[in-house]
Amino acid sequence: MSEVLSAARGAKASRPEHATLIGVIAGELALLAVGFLTGHLLLAAAAAAAIAYFLIAFRSPDLAWILVWISVPPNVEVLFQGGFAVTLPTEPMILLALLAWSLRALLERRWAIPSSPLHLPLAALAGLALLSALWSVNPVSTLKAWVMMAGYVAFGYLYYLQASCDRRWRERALLVVAITGAVWGAFGIARVLFAGGAAREAVAVASTYSYGAFRPFFREHGTYAAYLGMLLPATVLAAMDRTGRTRIVYVVSALCIGGGVLLAFARAGWLAVALVIPLSVVAWARSRRAARGLLLPFVLALAVTLLAAGIGISNQIARHASSVVSSGNMSNLERLNRWGTALAMARDRPWTGVGYGCYLDAYPAYRSKTIVTDQTYIRMGVHSEPLKVLSELGVPGLLTALWLLGAVAWLAIRAFRGLPDPDERVLALAALAGLGTYWINGLFNAYLVEDKVTVPFWVAIGVIGALGRRLDEARPAADPAP
Repeated sequence: MSEVLSAARGAKASRPEHATLIGVIAGELALLAVGFLTGHLLLAAAAAAAIAYFLIAFRSPDLAWILVWISVPPNVEVLFQGGFAVTLPTEPMILLALLAWSLRALLERRWAIPSSPLHLPLAALAGLALLSALWSVNPVSTLKAWVMMAGYVAFGYLYYLQASCDRRWRERALLVVAITGAVWGAFGIARVLFAGGAAREAVAVASTYSYGAFRPFFREHGTYAAYLGMLLPATVLAAMDRTGRTRIVYVVSALCIGGGVLLAFARAGWLAVALVIPLSVVAWARSRRAARGLLLPFVLALAVTLLAAGIGISNQIARHASSVVSSGNMSNLERLNRWGTALAMARDRPWTGVGYGCYLDAYPAYRSKTIVTDQTYIRMGVHSEPLKVLSELGVPGLLTALWLLGAVAWLAIRAFRGLPDPDERVLALAALAGLGTYWINGLFNAYLVEDKVTVPFWVAIGVIGALGRRLDEARPAADPAP
């Protein structure tokens, strides 16, 4: 009888929510009807979708985060009149999510942000980047770049810093990461092998000029490889750590992601995966005291190798990998040109740089005259995160960025060693390894201007911050003084 009464009370409590839902649906349909009658159905549909997503973000923040994560790989940049570019639908979704979360925090009177050793170096770097607008070669570009990055930091770092990190949260997050990576790994494999029905010709083109192979969603192969490379460690470690059907899901996902990285023909992406994955699986095996677990990543690597041999691209892979030391390779020459230009900016402005986000604006004035390729006059980035920071924020900016990265790495290592829950330790290792792939990639590329890399980058840092909070909570309380 008591169960019946409880169910009845729950039904009564849910009636206001049902009424609200019906009202929202009616309002959405009315908005679409008005758009249809006025000839602006597309605009009305966009407004209806924005309202629906805002309500989802307010009601279920975790679901809103997942929807943004899913939207990142397939989004496209749309250029509006006046040169204003927006990445759709991700950037409007992030803005709506942040507004909804802020409103929820205001209504719940919950504004406190958990403490973290990452706050100080991050605040110092953000403050320096903002101040650089005072001496920037293009203050408007600096402010735009700062606002955009602040949105990504708030969405990735600040939101996940407050995550519960309980078992359900961890399993859901890892599964979303693995499945998303598997889908886009399979997309890349299909695009390279089956484009135009000529697999061998497509591979030959991809191994030399891969820039358009993954369009319209990834503008060039390096971004694609960097994105998948950041997801691969978590997927491989989860495959090693799980059993049964769940392991099969992660194994298949790891194969798809690894195949995508291989066929991206991005040398920095290959190097990052080749260095980070072995180190992370060895660290896992030592932590778990399970040397037999190393068999699974070996089998995965063998499967990807057999894939390359089976489709006849082993020679292309070897030739492309060896081109890293070729003095006649255009990519190598253009990197030297961009790196030399960044160093010239740093020599001219060692303490200030040219302003955050302004390497492209300053490039024509500092361009090297000794190295000239077909790409010399193209508006292109510096191809190195450290040199980008050095050229835009000077020596103080580079030192501050290294301080932040060091703090992130140290906190992740402490969490991996000190957390009592082995699943939490694996998550700390996965987040650090994912960041590690980009830190290696970032020596040769600068993709943090791309949301496809920026979102997982800051999410990983937020996860490490959350696990650091869990580490503090797990410490036994200090014994009271006698």
